[in-house]
Parts: sequence; structure tokens; C-alpha cells
Amino acid sequence: MTPRPLTVAAIQSSRRKQNTFGLLRSISSVLERSDISTEIINLSDYTILPCSGCEQCMRSGSCPLDDDVPHLMERMVQADGVIFSSPVYMGNVTGTCKQFLDRLCVWYHRPVLTGIPVLCASTTAGGSLKYVLKYLERTAVTLGMHPAGRIGRNVRTISEDISSREISEFITHLKTDKSYFRPSVSQIINFNVQKILASAVLKEDEAYWRKQGWLHSPYFYPCSISPAKRIIGSLFHAALAGRIQRGKKRLNR
Repeated sequence: MTPRPLTVAAIQSSRRKQNTFGLLRSISSVLERSDISTEIINLSDYTILPCSGCEQCMRSGSCPLDDDVPHLMERMVQADGVIFSSPVYMGNVTGTCKQFLDRLCVWYHRPVLTGIPVLCASTTAGGSLKYVLKYLERTAVTLGMHPAGRIGRNVRTISEDISSREISEFITHLKTDKSYFRPSVSQIINFNVQKILASAVLKEDEAYWRKQGWLHSPYFYPCSISPAKRIIGSLFHAALAGRIQRGKKRLNR
């Protein structure tokens, strides 16, 4: 049987479609040599309304805002991998990028992209490149995704072609079974924070996590976790759960 072609959804948040867009096209060319197709999704081509903070997505399962975000979320779900990208604007991601990521908040509570490899990319004419790349990666991890590389370019390096080495980790994770993934300590801690919140805040979250089998699991999916990391995760979970229980008792006095 011929294996299904791998696809990547590349989220592009710059209206100008210049440096960051060019970076994504370069990445796409390298991926294509590994038989991986890339769809560049330009957020400026879609209607993305700002999150109102009503929490209806978490409580009722649907967002009252009528725009293109559900369609974009579905395209991410259908992809084998995702690229989050943004040029640096005022030391952070673009407003369009932030607005889109804010709308994914339900996936923080009830992750659906668990184990999907994510590559983070950014360009800058000044500084803050590392900060933006780290922010994009940290956000992806809270959605249950697996970080698989960062690519950045500044004014001195923008003309440099993307090498196969720079995205080799991303390609490897796209083609590798998740059981070989190695979550970092920070990923495991983040998982336990979300697990505690699911158990303590919204009953809808708890029901979802219980259905997924995550409430008594060391991570979102079976993967390679060392004994030391398992112990750290368990100790962190116990400590945080204890603090929340003590807090609830004080409130009920």
C-alpha cells in the first residue's frame, strides 16, 4: 500500500507577504524534496475576529463569533504537521497572529493537536527573534503539540537558504511514530498543569480529559519518558494538586 502523502499547514501572519512569507516558501521547497507538501495559510486572507473572553467555546463547545477561524482550525487538524510563523512586531508576534492564537484557547483546555510536530519560524529587522520563536513554541506546547525546531532570520541572514539540516528534526518527527518522541521536562510539567486545571475548574474539561484517558496518564500519548521525568511529573502533579485542595478548603471556611 502506498503511504499517504504528508501535509503541513503553515500559518503565516504578515500582511506584506515578504520576508516571513519568503522564509515559509523556502522551508516548503526543502520539505517538498522529502515528499512533504505545504499549504501556506495567510491569515490576512481570512476574517479573524478578536476573542471576547465569553468562554462559550469551553462551556458549550462552540464560539458565537461568525468568522473563518473554525475553518482554519479544521485545516490544522487535517494536517500532519504545523508551522507557526510571524515576523517580529514591537518585540512580539503580529497582532493578527496573537488574535488567531487567542481564538485557539479551547484547545488549551481540550487539546486536539496532541503529538502534532510544530516548527516555529520568524524574521526580524531588529531584535526579539529568540523571544518570538520561544513564544510560538510555548503556545504550541500548551496545545499538546510537539516542538520540532525553530528557524529565524534577521537582516544579515535573510538571504540565506533554508538547509535540510535546519528542518531535519521537523521532518524526522513528521515521519516517526509518536512512541519515539521524547517530551521535555517543561512539556511534562505543562501537561500536569493542564491536567490539574481540567480536574479542578470546568466539569466539561474533566469529562473530555477522562474520555481521552489523560487523567491518570504521564502524558498526552504513549511516548519515550525516562523514569526521572516520570517522577518529576508525578511530584509536580501531587504538589500542585495539594495546593489547590488547600486553597479550596480555605475558601470554604
